Amino acid sequence: MFSHIHGLQVIASIPGSEAEAANLRIISEFANHASHSSPGSQKQQQRLEPHVCILARTCGPQSDCKPNSSQLLAFLLSIMAQTYTNWELHLLNAQGGGEVFENDVAKLQDERVLNGPSNPEAFSLNSAGYEATNFAMKQLLSGASTQKACSYFLFTNADNLYGSTFLETALPGMKFGNDLLGFNFVTRYEQHPGLFDYKLFRKGHMPMQDVGFKKIGHMDLGGALISAEAIQEAQVQFQKKEEREDWNVADWDFFNDIRHRKGYRGSKVYDELLFYHQ
Repeated sequence: MFSHIHGLQVIASIPGSEAEAANLRIISEFANHASHSSPGSQKQQQRLEPHVCILARTCGPQSDCKPNSSQLLAFLLSIMAQTYTNWELHLLNAQGGGEVFENDVAKLQDERVLNGPSNPEAFSLNSAGYEATNFAMKQLLSGASTQKACSYFLFTNADNLYGSTFLETALPGMKFGNDLLGFNFVTRYEQHPGLFDYKLFRKGHMPMQDVGFKKIGHMDLGGALISAEAIQEAQVQFQKKEEREDWNVADWDFFNDIRHRKGYRGSKVYDELLFYHQ
């Protein structure tokens, strides 16, 4: 005779050790099946509880461009203060040459804040941290150096500041599965009517006007959450394209490549002012 308990069929009436052993085998097989859920169920779980991987780049503490220690700490604390807690932060050596933030990470005593992965060799050219970001992004997407599979990425500089509800505010968009989620932000730069129009529109350190993903310079990389699935399917990385003189719009090109991928799942921009670009 068999009995069903929560979908688990066990032998109910056969006496003796033989039945007990059979029951143990059934329970063991059930537990093993539950622990190896299907890719579909894993994907659904990631959608319900998206895991955010934050890649924060800055110069090393011994470099000529070393960060202000107080600014670096303020940035890290603004991430640690997030009301949505399913995230991990990787502090990257923007110049390459190995890991250099052991002490900074150790002082925080937060297992979600990690040192690297940073490129082991120093970069020959200054890419403003984009090559360091590419290296770490590739590592995390492959499953290396990450605590959980990344659902969304936040790429930022380690001197920016975030409001404590930044991630929580974007949670509905992450659960919906939008490819791009952006926030209005305070920009350090002066704003002009057009990219190459030098007529002053707004002074620096003011909220961005007409924020969004469709115009160059109207969304800061640090104010955007980007779907890991979209990055993988579009096979994109940050680059200085042939028609560009430098890396200045590599983030916009990255957004644009995502927007034009097959199967694009749209974007959403939040009006809340929860990102301060320094």
